Amino acid sequence: MSRKGQRAPELYQEGTYTKRRGRTVNVGRSYQPATRNTVAPQPPPPEPPPVPHRHHGDDEDLGPDHMYNPLLPTEEEVRRSYGKTQNDYMREWLPNRKTYLQQMLATEANGGQTCSRCARIPRWRCLCCLARPMYCRGCCREGHRNLIHHRIQKWTGLFFQDASLWEVGVRLCVRHMGQDCLAQEALLEACRITEAQKDELDNVSVTQYNFGPIPNQPPPQTVYNTDPPNPTNDEDDPDDPLWEDVPMVSETESVPLKTPTPTMDEHDLHFVLFVDYSGLSSLPVIWCACDGASEQRDLFLLDLQMWPASYENTKTVFTFGCLDDYRLSNLECKTSAYQYYQKLRRLTNPAFPQSVPNRYNEFRRATRQWRNLKLRKWFGFGHRLISPGKGSLALFCAACPQPEVNLPTDHLTRYTADETMRSFVTDGNFTADHIKQKRDQDDVWLADGEGIMTAREPYKTHMKTAKPPKDKHPCEPLERSFRAILDANQGSGIKDVTGIGAHACARHGCFCPSSGVNFVKGEVQAAMDYSLSETCKHTHCMHGVRKLLHIYDIECQYCKHMAKRFLDGKAFINLPVVEFAKAIGMFHVHGHQDSCFFQYATSFVKGAAVVDGEILETGWSILNRVSGSLRTATLAHRSEVLDDHMNDNNWKKIVFIARAVINKYRRAIKNVQESENYFADLSEIPTPQQLTQWEREISQAEAAHTNKPEAMDIMAPRIPKAPSLAGKRLQLLQVQERGVAGETGWLLSSLKIEEQQLEINQFLSRMGRRPTAESVSTLSKQRDRLLRSLAKFHAESRKYMGLDAYTEIVGEDEDEGRGDTDQILDTEFDPYWDPIDPPEPNADTSQPETFLVAMPSALPGTSVHRQPLARLLGMEMELRRGHANDCLATIRRTIGQEAFEYKKVLRPAHDKIHQTRARSSIQNIHRGLVLQARIYKRTREGMIKIGFDMNLIDSLYRPLTADDIKVSSAINDPNSAGSTRTQLSWIWTLHQGVQANDNHLTEFYRVHWLRARAQLHRWREEVVLTRNEMHWVANYYTYRQHQWSIWQATNPDLTPGHHAYAERQKAMWAEMRLGTCRLFTDTWADFNRDTTVFT
Repeated sequence: MSRKGQRAPELYQEGTYTKRRGRTVNVGRSYQPATRNTVAPQPPPPEPPPVPHRHHGDDEDLGPDHMYNPLLPTEEEVRRSYGKTQNDYMREWLPNRKTYLQQMLATEANGGQTCSRCARIPRWRCLCCLARPMYCRGCCREGHRNLIHHRIQKWTGLFFQDASLWEVGVRLCVRHMGQDCLAQEALLEACRITEAQKDELDNVSVTQYNFGPIPNQPPPQTVYNTDPPNPTNDEDDPDDPLWEDVPMVSETESVPLKTPTPTMDEHDLHFVLFVDYSGLSSLPVIWCACDGASEQRDLFLLDLQMWPASYENTKTVFTFGCLDDYRLSNLECKTSAYQYYQKLRRLTNPAFPQSVPNRYNEFRRATRQWRNLKLRKWFGFGHRLISPGKGSLALFCAACPQPEVNLPTDHLTRYTADETMRSFVTDGNFTADHIKQKRDQDDVWLADGEGIMTAREPYKTHMKTAKPPKDKHPCEPLERSFRAILDANQGSGIKDVTGIGAHACARHGCFCPSSGVNFVKGEVQAAMDYSLSETCKHTHCMHGVRKLLHIYDIECQYCKHMAKRFLDGKAFINLPVVEFAKAIGMFHVHGHQDSCFFQYATSFVKGAAVVDGEILETGWSILNRVSGSLRTATLAHRSEVLDDHMNDNNWKKIVFIARAVINKYRRAIKNVQESENYFADLSEIPTPQQLTQWEREISQAEAAHTNKPEAMDIMAPRIPKAPSLAGKRLQLLQVQERGVAGETGWLLSSLKIEEQQLEINQFLSRMGRRPTAESVSTLSKQRDRLLRSLAKFHAESRKYMGLDAYTEIVGEDEDEGRGDTDQILDTEFDPYWDPIDPPEPNADTSQPETFLVAMPSALPGTSVHRQPLARLLGMEMELRRGHANDCLATIRRTIGQEAFEYKKVLRPAHDKIHQTRARSSIQNIHRGLVLQARIYKRTREGMIKIGFDMNLIDSLYRPLTADDIKVSSAINDPNSAGSTRTQLSWIWTLHQGVQANDNHLTEFYRVHWLRARAQLHRWREEVVLTRNEMHWVANYYTYRQHQWSIWQATNPDLTPGHHAYAERQKAMWAEMRLGTCRLFTDTWADFNRDTTVFT
């Protein structure tokens, strides 16, 4: 494989090894490091700098296969294979920089002595023709009769001044493909005479006036832009508001370097403004004078590949190339119409773009018309005998199994229900909102429900009749975690659309036709019901599909009364009669209750293969880049642009689907072998009776999973949960001993005091050396509350522990009970910000956060009071265990919440304000995580001081490190190979807070065996599914080719142009099929073995 253009690797030879892009290889033969073969253009060439050695760790396992091999390439062969790097080319260019600059400046002079086409002295040159040839006026006119968009310049005697083709006499004759109209012969002859006279004057000026300006001509100046300011700018980019637009030039202001453009020439021919992707230009137009031609001027312009801005007295036209270039710039670069037109103005006159005529409104209108006609042309509505219907101007996935599209006629018997299961993912996007318009009723809709966005009126009627759910969420998520729930019933006073929702195929990310809905009051279930119904109707799911997988972030809530909602709204929404599987995306499922993971995670859905259910997020991220420029557009224009971008997303998926399927197939082949090996190793540990029982239980659960998700709870560990602090307190209160209730409350207050102390310490670390007055006031209040709590607690400590024991802890002078102030600087669990020294306290200011708390665990280990207080020590130990369990549970929840904030709040933030808010929110969450980690550390230290068995402490309550409070990749991607073997932090394991025994060990193996089995089955399904997708992709291309043949054959009124376009489309789809079949055959040798799978 060629690696040209990549960086050459460092080579360590003769028994040493190097890593080339992740591969460890032996390169033998010498100990010299590889050097760059730098080529310098000027002698003598400098010595190339040596590449520094890259030292590898001693713990690398090189393996027995890494031995000296004389067949391996030499250093020079490796360099030739890798080629030069980008830096090598840059270094070669640097010595030529000055020469290139001089050469560029030399072209600014008039170097032509004679015209490139005749012997006259030249004055004009074309910037668009090859080598910028010089022309005389007549030759420049004749050479550009059909090149009206070229930009020219004229020599003034000092420099080249920008000019226009009308200055050399170019006129455009509309109709007759740009050739002369015979009905205008008299006018054409008068024009030829006029231009011949001007040619002579121009030649005289060249010879007699030393290349100066033509005599009796006004000084060079620009055309004055007298167009009125644009009253509305409904698609301006947020970074380019209307008030920032460059002001128009006043009529008295003169701009140099440009000749003014008149409104008509000496023959009363009106000038027309031509807008091309190379800039704006004006020319006088000779309209055809043949019979009936005056009523078809717009059609004549279309023959010349020009789009008229109006249809009576046309003054502005746009070239097809300009409209195509804008659409592609909008799709790929997300360039708004405002930005693109500003670019054209700068191309036309870089120094004075404000002098260029403002045709922004006309341009925006023309782009809408062009986009709509292009879609109708691509989808065959110039050939078909019907008008576009719902979803008929949208593409869909080529790899998803679709009856009557890419499945063979015997698909019901050839494939199982799981193999042809349709999988859809849905989600909402609150970035694509819209501001209310003053005259939205006056909108002109060029497409309404024909693309990805659904039709307006049926959707509005459904939303008015749909009943909102009355029950609460059955699975309470983490606080602030799911915006779909928080925003469900929140409207906006200035917005008529708060976001959009849509469905897409879960495996490839293609948006479903007619599934895009606008949110009026958040992501309500009624909106998603309508989107799902339209998805099934327009993706061939209503007939021939036996199973459907629906993935939604809040599927556990959405599916609860789904059947009733669809029954009540059957006038507008309906679903196919299929087996309906439900799942939650792999990222979001970890924010739900623990039971939701086994009930709804895609890893445990039979037939789902390997799908994470989060692919729609990538589609939203691309769409968000254009949503800002549509916030103030009309609803009709916004819908058209969203349709175009989502449809373009589908087109790119179809173009690159072959590579995507191949990559998935290769990944599946690799991982299925690893999963089989791991599953076989796990299966050797249990007894055959246990394996039989586990297999029977999981098979029954999978069979019932679709209708009864809780059946998959069998995969959860059957181990009692660690008791919480409240549970431990209840156990102590159930002990019928006098005084236990008071002692329990007293010990609980000691734990709360420790938490208060740690909170103040954390607050001090954030204050810095120069705290604000507000911070000092807050600190004072916190310390006052802590002092009152300590006073009350210490009074009770004397009562329950006795005065002697209390005195032993705090000493004769209670101030001696203050702890070490260095605890304030503890930032062991704080990787987010640097540790900050706390403010230096005043001499008369107490620091209660450093006081020792007089509780039983504070007694020295050799104290004689420990034996009498053994019962209190035991009670404190139980409460501390419950407290530690609570801390660990809170840490796990907070880690999930912090990860969610990163992906769902910070990453989608589209501006600095929202990013700052998101970061502030994440910092607050992380501070809470740090505080809980410190509380756990203090609680664990208390257990050790009590004298609890260290072996049990180390097994149940291990020390926390910074790595323990990070999200594991095995949680983010459970389907990855070896994820079941990944060493998670001990806080995520089964035995946390519960002492292990033989039953626990058996349960440990059972849970891991079940997860390994699920992973193996998903990878096996992925292998089968990707092989089927190869056939389905090829069939899809055949289906598209056959469609054009049908449209071509069923319409007898087609012109030769219609037939030529249809033949071109058929050839394109045939070539796409041929190319993908080659790729599939090279990847899978048996791809063409069974020809009956092709349609």
